[in-house]
Amino acid sequence: MKSDCKALAAATTELFKAKFHIHPTTVAYAPGRVNLIGEHVDYSGGFVLPIAICRGTAAAGVLTRDGLLTAVSSAFAGETIEVPMAQIRPGGATGWSSYVAGVVAQYRDTLPPGAGVRMLLNSTVPLGSGLSSSAALEVSTAMLVRGLCGDVGAADSGVAVACRRAEHEYAGVPCGIMDQYISCMGRKGHALLIDCHSERHELVSIPPGVSFVVADCGVRHALGSSEYPMRRAACERALAKIVNALGPRPSLRRCRVEDIEASGLDGMDAACARHAVEESARTRAFAAAARNEDLERCGALMAASHASLRDLYRVSCPELDALVEFAARQAGVFGARMTGGGFGGCIVAMCKDEAASDITARLMAEGGSPKAFSTGPCAGAWAVRADI
Repeated sequence: MKSDCKALAAATTELFKAKFHIHPTTVAYAPGRVNLIGEHVDYSGGFVLPIAICRGTAAAGVLTRDGLLTAVSSAFAGETIEVPMAQIRPGGATGWSSYVAGVVAQYRDTLPPGAGVRMLLNSTVPLGSGLSSSAALEVSTAMLVRGLCGDVGAADSGVAVACRRAEHEYAGVPCGIMDQYISCMGRKGHALLIDCHSERHELVSIPPGVSFVVADCGVRHALGSSEYPMRRAACERALAKIVNALGPRPSLRRCRVEDIEASGLDGMDAACARHAVEESARTRAFAAAARNEDLERCGALMAASHASLRDLYRVSCPELDALVEFAARQAGVFGARMTGGGFGGCIVAMCKDEAASDITARLMAEGGSPKAFSTGPCAGAWAVRADI
């Protein structure tokens, strides 16, 4: 464990004790993530390259005999949700509670008969910033419930699958696997090259002397809005038209730009498909360049990724574009791009370690970012007994 996640877990334990006047039996932690490259391709079966970051969500809790899910989140002014475990169902909760209830429902059958869960959540991942606060919330909840049933230790890919299912069914967000997967499977010092079709990964060692600066542009977005499903639907229509014209393809990841042109695609569907095809290729090229410690090549690929997200996928915004341009001009920066779902949120800049502190300060003082921090690749989620 890193000291920052230990400190968050300890603080969450104290908040739980203050709220419920008992000591939690289990505490869990799940990191947020920043995607280095490979944006909006996870649901098209493409390749993504995220790292787990040094910001996350901790959950502390106990099993009860009252048959209730009781959850409090410090991120929402201590708001409490309370619902009978037997009545948790899709559409029965809204907002952040739908994520928590949905995850608990995935593990409901593993709990003792008649048991309830009492929990408190505490996060350092900025909400709506494109750093996957939702996945950190989901995975920390899952790890807590598993831990309460005696399954402590590190997360596995099965947790990611359960959390994605919960997000689809309970939060109504048709997300891919990336966010939950990296929160579970992150590895210190490494990015994960995730094949979102096979849902397997390779470790990609980040070269020594490299840091990543994450800067918030100050604009918020909601992935549950119409824009995210519209882009996904465009990709699905594009694949269907390519298959109809040219024969079977398992995903856009298996298509070429020539296939897009030959199928007669045009408009938004063609633009989204082209981004998906080219972005997966860029992601694999970035992984190869990182392994070869070719940092200039990595930076160029990040710039090309941002241009595609801005011009083809059309999920950037003026605030993101300005922040990317400002970051790219700073000494010690190899490349920068928007990261996350888009329409606001954060950028990520790859830079030299020794320049990270100065770049972070300049992004806030001169670049217009209200919040920025530097990080390296961190480890994934875990749960431990808190009463020993």
